[in-house]
Amino acid sequence: MRRWILPVAVLALLALLPRFSVDIPYVFKDSINTPGTLQLLALCLVFGGLAMTYDLLFGYTGLLSFGHALYFALGVYLVAIAITKWHWGFYVAVGFTLVAGLVVALVLGAVSLRVGGIAFAMVTLAFAQAGSILVFKNPQGWTGGEEGLGADYTKLPATFVGIFNTKHLYLLALAYAAIVFAIVRWAVASSPGHIWQAIRENELRVEVLGLRPYAYKLIVFVLASILATVGGVVYLLLLGGATPEVTSANFTLTLLIMVVIGAPRRCPLHMGERTTRRRVVVACRLVAPVRAAHAAPAAAVRARRAVHPRRLLPARRHRSRRPAARGGAPVRIAWEERGSGRPLLLIQGLGYARWSWEPVVPLLAEQYRVLFFDNRGIGESDKPEGPYSARVMADDALQVLDDAGVDRAHVLGASLGGMIAQELAVAAPERVDKLVLCCTTPGGAATVPMPQVALRRFVENALSADAAAELVQEIFDRRVANPLDPAGWQAQAAAGLGFQGVDGAIAAPTLIVTGTDDNVVDPRNADVLAEQIPAARLERIDGAGHLFFWEQPDRFVRIVREFLQ
Repeated sequence: MRRWILPVAVLALLALLPRFSVDIPYVFKDSINTPGTLQLLALCLVFGGLAMTYDLLFGYTGLLSFGHALYFALGVYLVAIAITKWHWGFYVAVGFTLVAGLVVALVLGAVSLRVGGIAFAMVTLAFAQAGSILVFKNPQGWTGGEEGLGADYTKLPATFVGIFNTKHLYLLALAYAAIVFAIVRWAVASSPGHIWQAIRENELRVEVLGLRPYAYKLIVFVLASILATVGGVVYLLLLGGATPEVTSANFTLTLLIMVVIGAPRRCPLHMGERTTRRRVVVACRLVAPVRAAHAAPAAAVRARRAVHPRRLLPARRHRSRRPAARGGAPVRIAWEERGSGRPLLLIQGLGYARWSWEPVVPLLAEQYRVLFFDNRGIGESDKPEGPYSARVMADDALQVLDDAGVDRAHVLGASLGGMIAQELAVAAPERVDKLVLCCTTPGGAATVPMPQVALRRFVENALSADAAAELVQEIFDRRVANPLDPAGWQAQAAAGLGFQGVDGAIAAPTLIVTGTDDNVVDPRNADVLAEQIPAARLERIDGAGHLFFWEQPDRFVRIVREFLQ
């Protein structure tokens, strides 16, 4: 609630301005509550709201459009034409304009978003120029051509007509700016909003995770456009008519300049700014519900033994760390152990619970006390509201060590688990003996982007091209028998997409393992990690994919044992 205190206070102050007769020399010629000054302030508010709609498109999603003015002009001209030339009522005209704006944004957005980058900017510019030409052509005498079109004031609401009602127009413009602000803020904080920001940072990464960036870009395109159309209606009421200047490309460039200057911290052009940590959420349903066709293989999968009640952990609290869940609610982590000897903590990646360590746990348990658990958001652990971060999930891993009575352990993390392990090694170096990082990335600008592969089935992409069909079927059966929680998956994915590297140096002796045929995390990330971590040892498993501990468990365990000994 605190984040809304300042905006609400500013809104209240602006709403009271018409009541004050205050002079501001060198800024306004007359008192602040005079009609001329209020109209000028109202125009500023309309343009501020319009700039926020463009910021949603460009600043948050990275879509550089040169045609945003088209949708603003649609709101101005369609209402003016409907009430003046077609003699419609004002509210009917507004309703028609909003529907038309929605349809036009859907159609033109669907076409424009088939390309990206500069090509997208040029396509949007072409559509905007077509609209501008149409206005100047003055078809049927509807637009007024270069002269513009004055609105029939008799069809406008009486409360917005006349110089003495300028304060009402000012309050209308203030309401528009406030509503746009609230909608944009809400939208950016929503799950699609996090995906928009992920698209801006790395669209390929979002696509490889199984999402459709095109659909999310179309959503933000339509939302920004319809809000601009509403702004055009308010602008018409303020000026009492339509002018062709609002259809020009220069109008959109003005908005672009306002966004770039007004939001320097976000730096939408990515000029000279290191990417900061962002909370990003993606969502994808990887495994369908168990259907009749899957009943037999699901029944054949060996059930895991029940988790002892004491394995469901209470929240781990540290004054210096964030709460385990929003609002400080406790998060229970399900874990188990096998074997005896020096402790070895296994941390799994995105979308995989602790069952996925089964090919290697029996082998490792011959020499080590193996601790493995379900990350928050999956399996038998709690699934608090996301998004999560690798740092928060590292606290969960420490929580497991605490409950197991382990002061210091070897730590092995795979994929997202490798990112969590890096955070753990930096946050609590005294708890980590040796570190093993498997098929993972360093995070941040140094990360090698995910390879461009067609994501047909998650399991197939996580294995090498030569993986046995029986192995694919076995993992698939396990996924069917252990269906994912969609909300938990998307919250975990936030930790992976938002990982920008650790804030300190890793001191623990480190082994880095990668499969040469990894189709999920580019194997070159292993080289980057090896350069960043002092004296790190790098091992490549030839012909193995992302799940090399399933494809070649014996070789993987042999490599790990040699390093830990």
